Amino acid sequence: MAAVPGQPPPLAEVTKGCRSCGAEPEFAIPLCADCRTKLAEPPIPIGIKLAGIAIALLLLLALTRIPSSLSAAIAFERGERSEQKLQFAVAENEYQKSVLTFPRSDLAHTRLFVAAYRARDTGTARHEFEYLRGRRLDAKLIGEISAILGSRH
Repeated sequence: MAAVPGQPPPLAEVTKGCRSCGAEPEFAIPLCADCRTKLAEPPIPIGIKLAGIAIALLLLLALTRIPSSLSAAIAFERGERSEQKLQFAVAENEYQKSVLTFPRSDLAHTRLFVAAYRARDTGTARHEFEYLRGRRLDAKLIGEISAILGSRH
């Protein structure tokens, strides 16, 4: 049947059976209920499931570490404030908390050394100095340690 000029094109023939399996559809859409359900709920690929689980585990791990990291950061700030007030024993105590949480932080170890030295806690100062001696430190940290040790004489 050819299209006649000036008239709308003919409608496609309506099929009575499901396009997918051939069963009689219950609705105007030419798909039966089972085929509609299968097409509406595609399975989630295993890669996406594994990635979701990995992200959830990493998020859970991060959430468990936040409180201790936050406490250590607060302790470090308290230590800096105590140092400014010349309360070196209090600063040393706060820096100890920070070093326990961040044992590889050269800044925390340097601040603890300075506070311990000024609080005249020779044991802690010596321990921290020995730790810092073999480390590659920032020039600012080296300058501060050198200034303290240089003023000793």
